[in-house]
Order: sequence, then C-alpha cells, then structure tokens
Amino acid sequence: MRERYAPSPAGRQPATAVPDCRCRLRHLTVMTSLDRVKSGTKSYTSPKSHLRSGYLKKSARSRRAQIRPDRSCFVALAASNSTRARRAKSSSARRRLHAGRTVGSCRSSGLSPSCAPNRRHERMMGAMSEDAAALPGTVNTDRDAVRAVLMAFGRRYLHALEPQGAPTVPLGFGAWRSHPQAPDIFVPLEVHHPPPSFDEWDEYKAIEALVLSRPSLRRLITQPMNAPTDPVPDFRALLSGIVAIPIERYQAIHGSDEQDLAELIDELADWFCRDADPMFVATSVVGFTAPGPLTLAPGITVRRATDEEVSAMLEMGALNVGSNQNRTRVYSTHVHDAARWVVAMEHSHPRRFGRSAQKEDEPDLSALKAAADAWLAVLRILTPAEVRLGTTLTGQLVGGIASGGSSNGYGPPALFAWHNPATITPDNVPTFVMLAQQILGGRARRLGVAHGLHRFSEATTRARSTDRLVDLVIALESMFSEGADSLSYKVSRRASAMLAPLCLSAATVFQFVRAAYSSRSSIVHGRVPDHRNLAGQRCPADEQVRELDRLVAAIFRQILSSSSSEQPHAIADELINAALDSHIRPPTSGGSTSYDVMVRHDGSSFVAVPPADNTSWVRGDTVEQLRDRLADVIALWTQTPCGSDQIRFELDDDAQAASS
Repeated sequence: MRERYAPSPAGRQPATAVPDCRCRLRHLTVMTSLDRVKSGTKSYTSPKSHLRSGYLKKSARSRRAQIRPDRSCFVALAASNSTRARRAKSSSARRRLHAGRTVGSCRSSGLSPSCAPNRRHERMMGAMSEDAAALPGTVNTDRDAVRAVLMAFGRRYLHALEPQGAPTVPLGFGAWRSHPQAPDIFVPLEVHHPPPSFDEWDEYKAIEALVLSRPSLRRLITQPMNAPTDPVPDFRALLSGIVAIPIERYQAIHGSDEQDLAELIDELADWFCRDADPMFVATSVVGFTAPGPLTLAPGITVRRATDEEVSAMLEMGALNVGSNQNRTRVYSTHVHDAARWVVAMEHSHPRRFGRSAQKEDEPDLSALKAAADAWLAVLRILTPAEVRLGTTLTGQLVGGIASGGSSNGYGPPALFAWHNPATITPDNVPTFVMLAQQILGGRARRLGVAHGLHRFSEATTRARSTDRLVDLVIALESMFSEGADSLSYKVSRRASAMLAPLCLSAATVFQFVRAAYSSRSSIVHGRVPDHRNLAGQRCPADEQVRELDRLVAAIFRQILSSSSSEQPHAIADELINAALDSHIRPPTSGGSTSYDVMVRHDGSSFVAVPPADNTSWVRGDTVEQLRDRLADVIALWTQTPCGSDQIRFELDDDAQAASS
C-alpha cells in the first residue's frame, strides 16, 4: 500500500492510503462555479470528465472547494476532517505547518484548520508582503532563487517518473497533446503515478525553506490570492499543483529528455514571483485559416491557438468534436486547422492577496465580443465560406495545465471546419484588417446598418435556406429602406445602383433582388416561394440564397469601405441615374484576369462550376448565356468586375455535341 495524492488546480492533498491499482483521483474532487449563472454558460470542472469515465468516485466525506472560474489562483482542496486529524498527528505534517497555523488556534477562531491561518499572523504576513513588494529588485532576486531550486526538484521528479511498465492514468486538466506524426490529431495524455514521499527529498525541503523565508513567496501559502474568502493551500498542495503536475505532463510528452525542461521551469518560476496572472481569454472562430496573427485593436488579436490552448479547449468542451469518449479506451480526436483560430484578448488578473477583487480585474468580454463579431462580419463579406463563431473561453494555463475557467456559449461542430474553409492569403491581409477596424470603429453603427450586418453574419447559422433568405433580405432593408412605402421597389432599385462598379447589369440586379424580396414575402406569409437566380431562371432555394448572399456581401463591402458619411440609401439615390444605364452587360472587359472553365452538358442545359467557388454550379440554355451567367457570378464572388471576354471555355464531348 502506498499513499496517493489527488491532483487539483491547486495541488494534491494527502488522502487515505489506496492500492496502487486505483486512481489517485479517488477521494478528492475539484469543482468550479460561476458567480452569476447565465444561460448557455458552462464552468470548467477538471475531474468531472474522470467522474464520467469511472476514474473518480466522490468520497462521502470529502468537501468541495469552489473556485471562481475567472480567478488565476490554484486552490488546494480540503480533505476530510478525519484525514486532516490523522495528518496533524504525524510529525511530518506538523513540520509542514508554518508558524501561527496550528489546529487549535484555527478551531478556536471558528475557521477551518486546513485553510485559515491565525488572524494576527495573517495581518503580520500581509504587512510583510507589502513591505517586500516595495523593495527594488525583490522580484528578480526571488525569481533567480526560485528557478534554481525548482530546476533541482524538477530534474529529480522527472527521472523518478521513469520506471518502465508502471501503470498510467489519464492526467486530465486539459492534458491532451498533438500527435508527433499528425499535428491535427490530439490524444489524451497518460501519466505515471507520482513518486511516493517526494516531500522527504532535500530538493523539496529546499523549495519549502525558500518559500517560508521570503515574504513575497510566503504569502502564496498564508493569504488568499484573490478574494478574502478563497481557501489557502498548504505548501505541499501548492507544489504538487503548480510544479508536479506540469512535470508529469512534460514527462508524458518528452520522456526523460531535459532539453525543454528549462523552458517549463522558467514558466513555473514566473508563476511564483509575479503579481498578476496572464489569462487565456478568447472566442473561437471556426472555418478559416490565415498566414499569421492579425491585430484588430490594441490588445485584441486574431491568431492560431497553441497546442496547450487547444488542449484546454478540448477539456472545457469549447471545441464541439462530438460526445465525450470513455477515457478507459485509447482514442484520439481530429482538430482541423480551420477550427483552432481564435480572437484573443490580452488580459492579466491581479493577485490581491487577501484584499477584495476589483471590477477591473475581470476581462472586458464586451470588447472581445465586439471584435469577434467584427471579424466574423469581415470573413462573411470577403469570402464565400460559411464561417461561424464558437464559444468564449476564460481561463489560465500554467505549464500547459488548465486552471479553472469558463466556457460561454455553444460552438458549431468542429467537423464543420472541414467544409470549404476560408483561406486568407498574405496579399489579402491588409484588406481584411482594414475592414475589421472600420467595423470596430463603429462605421456600421453610424451608417445605421449594424443590425443588418449582424443578420447577414448570422445567416450561415441557419439550418434552412429559406431562413437564410429572410436574414439576407432583412440585411438589404437595413441598408436601403428609410420608410415603409414601396419597400420592394426601393430596395431593388438602390441595390442595383450600388453594384454598378462590378459592371453588373442594373436591370439584372434589380430583377434578382425583387425576386428575392418576393420569395421572402411568400415565406413569411406561408405561401410557396418562386425562387429565381441572377439570370431570372427558376432554381432551387439553395442557388438563390447562395447568389443573394454574395450580392449582399458585395454591397456591404462597398458601403463600409467608402469614405462617405451619408446613409446607404442616400448614396444609392445619387447613383441611380448612372447605375440604371442599360439592360445589357457593358461591352468593356472588367480586367486582365482570365478564367478557364470546364463546361459539360447534362442533357437539358450547359453546366459549369465557377472558378471563384467550387462548391456551386451555374447553368445556361446556350453557351453564350452560360458565359454571361458566369461573368455575373464571378463578379459577385470576387467583388471585382468581370467581362464575358475574360472567360475561356473548354467543352467536354457532350457539350461540344450539344453546341453544334
């Protein structure tokens, strides 16, 4: 029989002796809770995944310690009273109790003997901590000393995990890793049991002596880190959670190789000495990739999540990869590259050490939401991909291990990212960033089209094409209607004027928008809609919606990129005479780009896939009609003019026979 310890975001507390074959997570649990319960908000509860898989069984006598999900502290769990009493009787446990924290004094004050220090001692420690913080060079001196003792302990702990054939258990706490041969495949980590009696090592005692001797470090085990009501960990719990568990994760990934151990020790030493904890605050955006990070605003960046962040997202359920699988079986999960991009906010949570938390300690999630909405709108405007927003996450990562946190909202399935993701090329980065900054700066709100832009962005979340059609027409109305009279006529007429720069026939656009408006009216009034495409032909609802979506996107780009401060309907009225110039396509070419298109014949019409979107198709009764249709579609998809002479056809045998 060997003593096992239960890991938690705060560390492990000694539990009753259990057989080696049992999981060390048996007797203690960690639970997180939100200060305010909101609809669609989930708290991250690390070991609950183990409870589901059968590795954790809650002890009837164990007590749960609640952790604020957005706090940056690691909080030790209180063991059962009987276990605590047995520990207090042992000489080794008494040695680990620091001055002033005796069981008798805690009980006499009505506080928990496991968490509450003597009040006089707490006041004295608080004053000492403030004095220490004011000394110049204290942090740097502490960091160097902490790094030295942590490196010695880390090396010994790493090699103590080496025994071959030893049983392993899932680590949890966001402990996934990217597969070395397939970076988009993530597998859960299996770790060895911690070495027994590591608190008797000289390296352990060296860290303990250092922490107890320096006021700026001693406050970690004498004062609550954020709120006065937060429990305080003892030293072993602190070291186990902050140092031991990350080293176990490191050993599961790298083995006994010390090549990257120094980097991990640097991160852990920073944790001991810093006054604020960096947080992972981000909203996932599913369905696109980019060449690198993009800055939308000060402190807000669009970037690719690291492997550690993806691991935390998997553990918190922020990546919708399907139902939770049983951890007793070997399995993996595929995280497509287009599913791991986030809009991230830089934020650090101050450590208050016994003082009450302040409102400004928490991240400004409203600013993050505005940036995520703006980025989604830009992706929808500039690409035909059906990008979607995922969940908003708040948490802390230390040594690759997730500490508490919350997941707010419900994201699309990660498999959705496989379907035609948007790809931002280096040449297009300035266009994307500029448009996002325009929206973040409030241009859509000033022009009165913010609601329509939101409905346009959210259209891809609709399951039915008819619902998407309703959203798209609402977006058009937000731009081009200033009253309730003759809405269909005004919206159609003004939309055709705004698309004049794309060399689309004003009459063609007018008829198409009017047909879409008629379809919307039929849908909302319970009639069967008559769907028509840009050429005026009857078509499935999907085809009409796909072309209308790109038309609305092109109009939004024209409006938001313009320097004019006038309302869109006023701009359109000024362009009416110039836009409604002809019922036929202008004879001039739109540019120098040429498009090679393969044409086939299905027995009734000529069919081609537009080069701008390989997920759709265009039909025409004749080759020339198909060429004109393709020119219109390419102009909408690329948002640049396209003339019929820019399209070169290659006809297959059936198409050649039909054309002759």
